[in-house]
Amino acid sequence: PKNDHVFKDNNEYYNVRNQLGIEIMSKILLYAPTFRDSTQIPGHMDMSSYFVDYDILKETLEKKYGGSWTIMVKWHPLMREALGSNPVSNVCAMDVTQYNDMQVLLKACDIVMSDYSSCIFDAALLGKPCFIYATDFDEYKEKRGVYYEMTELPFPYSKSTDELVNNILCFDEKEYRYKWNQFEKKTGLYEPGNASEIVANKICQIVDGERVNWDF
Repeated sequence: PKNDHVFKDNNEYYNVRNQLGIEIMSKILLYAPTFRDSTQIPGHMDMSSYFVDYDILKETLEKKYGGSWTIMVKWHPLMREALGSNPVSNVCAMDVTQYNDMQVLLKACDIVMSDYSSCIFDAALLGKPCFIYATDFDEYKEKRGVYYEMTELPFPYSKSTDELVNNILCFDEKEYRYKWNQFEKKTGLYEPGNASEIVANKICQIVDGERVNWDF
């Protein structure tokens, strides 16, 4: 149901730029990493897993796609509280953690980069190029567990800045869309755009004692 909104035809692409003071013609990469356990301890945060060279990233995006680029960083709420008043200290990137609606940000951006957050799947539904940047996969997998190995996902995966740069420069839109389509088929992903309505109707049927058909 949360993804119904992303399929609506509206003006978030331009509205977000106006609200955040981003040039209308500027393209946007949204970096939205999830949290690690160490980030929940204010004053004792290990941020090494989140390090991104925003200058190199911006330069790479402009080299690959042209135009001007803005990097938006949306931290997990638990991280934002611990990071304090200066969560992003690079002029090439801006903190948008306080922007509440993640789905709107996904619609407004051109590219999404994450590590283990499910937001990357939401962005892929819209056909957005998505990149995984995760320097600590083995450690994260051991501590928290994962649903998929990185090799099972359709998104280019990098463990370092050099690998990230190479993945962006070598990104093949046609190959990416093919891999995403295969992933949709394999997982049985079904996003009709009116899931909220469907679920509400099913609940009403259950409440009324009717037999519910879950086939779509």
